[in-house]
Amino acid sequence: MTRIQFILILAGLFQIISQGMDQFVIQKEQVIRNIENDISKKKYIYSENISSNKAYYESYSRLTLDADLKLKLKNDKITNQNLKIYLLRDKNILLKQFELILSNPYIDIEDSSIYLKYFDEIDLILNNQDDVRPFKNDLSHNFKYTGLILDDLMEKNIKLDVVIQNLEIKLFKTIEKKFIILILGLITNTLSIFFILLFFYYLYRPKKTGK
Repeated sequence: MTRIQFILILAGLFQIISQGMDQFVIQKEQVIRNIENDISKKKYIYSENISSNKAYYESYSRLTLDADLKLKLKNDKITNQNLKIYLLRDKNILLKQFELILSNPYIDIEDSSIYLKYFDEIDLILNNQDDVRPFKNDLSHNFKYTGLILDDLMEKNIKLDVVIQNLEIKLFKTIEKKFIILILGLITNTLSIFFILLFFYYLYRPKKTGK
């Protein structure tokens, strides 16, 4: 093998390596876009969970306290029928707020019956008993657990936060790897050009020296 052939082989080899690295960089760019989209989606879900949690908590904390006070209050002016009306109103407001959470496509609730059963229990007591005060402990319990979704949404966000952090670490490492390969690709491409120039130098040098 002559020197010129060896130089030409080196030029071709570095060119092939350079093109392979370019393809690797292109693939990594697609991976980076996918990770960035995944992070954006999960951050949006995280934000939706917080917004829903906050909105529901405002109604929940106020209305469950209102229901609890009305059940404990000894006032002859508040009839059993009026008490039922007050409690049903509080329950209906909470239920509407909860249904807004269910209607949000970004909030993942696998089984809504876990939460809705407490609303059903309140309806059952208020619609079938002549006097609700003997069942005040059951009503207070069910009103309290209409807020179970608050704990679950918070738990989902704790898990989401870990997932987002891991994705951001993965994104950083992928970008870092992409730039390392990009730099190596530039080096191999430069080496390929260098050996091509060297090839032409040795190819035409005899002609120049022969003049």
